[in-house]
Amino acid sequence: MRISYDGDLKGRAVIDGTGRVIGEIDGMLVDGQSWRVEAFRVRLRRDAADQIGADRRMFQAATLEIPVDLVHAAGDAVILNVPTTALRELRPAEEAVATT
Repeated sequence: MRISYDGDLKGRAVIDGTGRVIGEIDGMLVDGQSWRVEAFRVRLRRDAADQIGADRRMFQAATLEIPVDLVHAAGDAVILNVPTTALRELRPAEEAVATT
């Protein structure tokens, strides 16, 4: 069971492995059994969403769940250890099929 938690990191910048700001933290996904953070839900900036082909609505930003394995550090900002293009693989399956 996964629990969504809006904690202290909400609103912090998310920076990819090349140093570019790609969005901000929207929440964390926590495993209900072990109480470990599994992923960060990130609200993507428009340019980052377009680059990876993430689905966004007219008045709502695209979001993506980024596993903690891809996080280099978390503090004043969350820094990823991969470039934005590597996040294409994280799109939901039906969204990835629709854009290919």
